[in-house]
Amino acid sequence: MTIAAVRQERGARELVSDLCVSRARVVVGASGAISSSLCFGLTVTKTAGQTGCYTVQAVDADGVACPLTSVMAITPGIISPTAAGTPITTGAGIVAVARSLSEANGSFKVQFVSPLTDNTDSTYVDADLESGSIFAIELVSIRNEVIP
Repeated sequence: MTIAAVRQERGARELVSDLCVSRARVVVGASGAISSSLCFGLTVTKTAGQTGCYTVQAVDADGVACPLTSVMAITPGIISPTAAGTPITTGAGIVAVARSLSEANGSFKVQFVSPLTDNTDSTYVDADLESGSIFAIELVSIRNEVIP
């Protein structure tokens, strides 16, 4: 008799864990408004009243908000529209920070910041990205499911 058959006979259940990778690619327009997005397992919206801040929500295959289990990594990144060798606009967001993680709600925020005065300043303030910037998010979590 196989292990699966024994478990089924005894009514045993098995915990199965899957690595879950969700991604989003967002193009930003004027004042940080979202011009377009391509999302897999996530929705991204501009957070009202917060400069340079976006709310990210994990969603299931039907687009319904779902909780997160065991978040392993949140990796936000920026692709600037500025050509290499050209300075980025002063005051534009140049660093992405993931914050306010709520695994129970399946949400977190991505906040963009900029040095207060110049790139040597250690004080950062919330800042919108340059218009035309793209930011990408990769979320890696472990999804646990109990299988009868």
